[in-house]
Amino acid sequence: MAHPGRLTMTRKVVATVTPANWFPLLEFVSPLHPQLPEEEEEEEPKGKRRGKGAKQSKTNNKSTAATAKGKGKAKAKSPSNGKATDQLNGPSNGKGKVRPVVESSEEEYEEDSDDQRRMKRKRTDNSKDTAQEYFLSQRVATAKTSDRTLSQLKLLSQKQMEEEMTKLPPKHGAERATLLHYYESQYTKWKFQLLSGFNLLFFGYGSKKILLQNFASSVLEDAPLVMVNGYFPGLVIKQVLNTITEDLIGYKSHFRSTTDQVEFIRKALAGTILLDALPPPRIYILIHNIDGPSLRNENAQNVLSSLASMREVQMIASIDNLQAPLLWDHRTTQRFNWLWQDVTNFTSYSFETAYEDTILNVKGEKNARGVGFVLKSLTPNHRSILKLLAQHMLDNPASQGLDFYDYLGKAREEMVVSTEGSMKMHLTELKDHQVVSTRRGANGKEYLYIPYPPSMLQKIIDDKLTIEADEADS
Repeated sequence: MAHPGRLTMTRKVVATVTPANWFPLLEFVSPLHPQLPEEEEEEEPKGKRRGKGAKQSKTNNKSTAATAKGKGKAKAKSPSNGKATDQLNGPSNGKGKVRPVVESSEEEYEEDSDDQRRMKRKRTDNSKDTAQEYFLSQRVATAKTSDRTLSQLKLLSQKQMEEEMTKLPPKHGAERATLLHYYESQYTKWKFQLLSGFNLLFFGYGSKKILLQNFASSVLEDAPLVMVNGYFPGLVIKQVLNTITEDLIGYKSHFRSTTDQVEFIRKALAGTILLDALPPPRIYILIHNIDGPSLRNENAQNVLSSLASMREVQMIASIDNLQAPLLWDHRTTQRFNWLWQDVTNFTSYSFETAYEDTILNVKGEKNARGVGFVLKSLTPNHRSILKLLAQHMLDNPASQGLDFYDYLGKAREEMVVSTEGSMKMHLTELKDHQVVSTRRGANGKEYLYIPYPPSMLQKIIDDKLTIEADEADS
């Protein structure tokens, strides 16, 4: 019977060494594997062995594994004579025979493997928890929404803002004055280019309105001048043609299309048709911002290029948009026949931006100044028709507006219009300028209304918007 406190070893050979270097190996294995008696004892059954020595066997196996990792690896790899024995029978006697390095029993190896797997699983769970904690710490917290809104700010009115801006001292006044003085010396050259058959297109950073108006007033005095504010949002190309035909040529009639009206202007200036009065021999057309929002369409550019191609018309225009040349194709560019002039002057765009809505406007309200300029450009009949609708909306706040025929009846009572066609023509222009809109009521009828608050409606009735537009333009 084997001693219950001793290890039962398998006979599997791990490594074999020569007698010359057996001492280090014995130092490694002898503390863990004591000498066995020379006579072989019968092996005890496995069931009884696990009684008293199970705990000690498990402890010794762990010590063996720890020692083998620490310093036993280097010793186990010592040089050998290359002759490996397949299996050794019996223990070492200290006289030339070498005890092999042995392993633990298979059952204890399986127990250690289970412990190792549990430790690895625990380390994996800990690493998962650590990773989860890291990403949770890096997660951005949800931002809190503030209850402060733009409507709580005390905003300045447009007039107050302009007054404050006029108090600001001008910057680089001497340098800008030098640039303007240089451009004034080019007036005669520019007029010579016009008389040579070219049209002038001015570009560069800074407002060019004052410069071009000074050029026209000081040099272009030998012919009538038509000035067009292209930056005005309510501009219609028909108004430009009507100004030429009615004010310069003196012919008041209705044309079916802009093409017919352009062709009439061409014949009238060339003298091929008889008129009550002689037309002027030459016409200057000055367009501030030919790339303005109201002129950025194919029809407007075709009409202007047709006018510029006439021998009796000299056109002066300015642009401020970098993509303005994309408005013209090869044919349109050929008809304009531009000479490009760089007039960078760094002047403020106060005139061009006067009709733009600021970012601080209250949502739902229209720009009062823009409406004033629109009303200023319309005829007195348009304003009278608009006042009738504004008065009705103020007297009946719950009303949805006016039906077309009710609106026509009120206009006839005030002797503003007399026919249904004339009323429709006036309303079409008001709709194009977005001064009058339509909406459908619960009964299915279409009602006309003004999309402005009551304060704006009162200003329309009192003509205050047009007065403010005149003051701003002056």
